Amino acid sequence: MKFDILCGKVLKAHGLSGYVRCALYNIKLALNDLVQINNQIYSIQDIRHLNRIFFILKLSNINSLVDIIYIKDFNIYSNRKILNEGEIYYQDLKGYKVFDENSTLRATVLEVVSSNNTTYLSLSSNLYLPLPSVFILGIKEDEYLTCDSIIFE
Repeated sequence: MKFDILCGKVLKAHGLSGYVRCALYNIKLALNDLVQINNQIYSIQDIRHLNRIFFILKLSNINSLVDIIYIKDFNIYSNRKILNEGEIYYQDLKGYKVFDENSTLRATVLEVVSSNNTTYLSLSSNLYLPLPSVFILGIKEDEYLTCDSIIFE
């Protein structure tokens, strides 16, 4: 099974019974989902939402503060799930061409950057576009996206 979707980071212990506080970036996790942390596979046994970004997770085989030492500050990876029509993983936007609403090629997505619990598209035009963005007018499976031209001014 391939775990190639970066979906968050383990921040710290939450209590004494093996719960961890996590920042989840761009994918929704659910009970019994499998995740990979520090090259180990875990099942999500409990999930609690603190706010839009921060979650408390109970993972299989993590039962104490000692267990958390081995996963603290490590990234959380998920295996790909079947997406609904029109949905795309942020990481898949790398390499996409960026056009304005007049169909003029304006940039290419160089990379997808996650920083301070926010995800950005790094564009070849030296711009960073936060995600999700109201400036993205459409994303096509032909590996291009259309943006409002105001971001290029």
